This record gives sequence, C-alpha cells and structure tokens, in this order.
Amino acid sequence: YLGGLDSIRGFVDNRFATKNYWLSNSELRYFFAEDSSYLLQTVGFIDALGIDESSKKIQDAVAVSAGLGLRLIMPKIYR
Repeated sequence: YLGGLDSIRGFVDNRFATKNYWLSNSELRYFFAEDSSYLLQTVGFIDALGIDESSKKIQDAVAVSAGLGLRLIMPKIYR
C-alpha cells in the first residue's frame, strides 16, 4: 500500500496497492535562517511512483506530486 506522507505526498494513505512498483522521493533543502534556538529551512520536493498489477509493464500507471514548503526546527525542544 502506497500513498500519504510516508511514500508519495499529495495522495491519501493507501491510495495505491500493488506488489510491483518504483518510487522516487527527491527533496532540495536550503537553510534560510539559523539561530541557536531555531532553524528555518525552505524545502522543494518531487515524489514519483510507477505501478502495475502485472510484472510486465511497471510504467503503466504513474503518479507525481510536487510542492514547496517551510520547515521550522527548534533544537532546544527537539531532543
């Protein structure tokens, strides 16, 4: 089962069910601001998935999601 934040973002959990698939999760992170009490990252991502019920043509169904965001990390609170 694939979908959701753990495999391909932008699709609901368990949206895809298959035994044969390929999956690519790519992120580009940049530290936008740094301080001793916080870190601010900008994040861009692309997730791609190819599935097929038969093992002959795994590229038949393709799902792609892309996005941008901010990530706030607070080292004094985390750990």
